[in-house]
Amino acid sequence: MVDFSLTDEERQIRDTVRAFIQKEVMPLEPEVLRDERAGGRGVDPGVLRELRLKARKAGFWGVNTPEEYGGMNLGPIMSAILEMEVGRTYVPFSFGGRADNILYVGTARRRRMGGQRREDLHHRRERSRFRDRVRGHRPREGR
Repeated sequence: MVDFSLTDEERQIRDTVRAFIQKEVMPLEPEVLRDERAGGRGVDPGVLRELRLKARKAGFWGVNTPEEYGGMNLGPIMSAILEMEVGRTYVPFSFGGRADNILYVGTARRRRMGGQRREDLHHRRERSRFRDRVRGHRPREGR
């Protein structure tokens, strides 16, 4: 029989994220409702930036990003659990530090080439910024 229960470490991470969402994010709900009813954007981008900084200080940055790039490398199951906890509120919050999937594609080839991950990530990010400017989009979160 397969055991689907969380490990102690996974439970601890889930509980820490739940406490963060309840303490830092959920108190913004009345403000979000008030602002959206008045035709506003909901949450000021500066407030979201501050929340992400608090999350980063708490160690929640780059949930799926490899540790070598400053992330947590939690994997898909824990990422889903974190998203479930964030989904407890309608405040549009997400953890920052997401890396493009360029880090995961062709790892063996890059190792043979001398490990050009950082350069690949930089070029990918610049192309994405250029594409966003051309299309008139605002930059995506975490950039």
